[in-house]
Amino acid sequence: MHFGARYERRYRIEPTADKFTVFGPHDEDVAVHPTREEAEQEIERCLQEDARSEMAKILVDTAIKSYMDMFRVNRETAREEISHAAQVID
Repeated sequence: MHFGARYERRYRIEPTADKFTVFGPHDEDVAVHPTREEAEQEIERCLQEDARSEMAKILVDTAIKSYMDMFRVNRETAREEISHAAQVID
């Protein structure tokens, strides 16, 4: 999975002395690497993690909506039940 230039909007690399610092979408320091190539690989890892996180949010939202429809409960109740169920599953 290659994310290409997308990272330019969310992540950036800045040279600092003899290292390269990766900054995240909220200007937080993500990591410091000795080469630009390693910094770019860090961004690829971050983007993959972001994509997985977004997909997880979509899946959880779908589960909550389905639970609400199935049992005719409000969102908070559905979220609590699903959260509880997720904690007991290995």
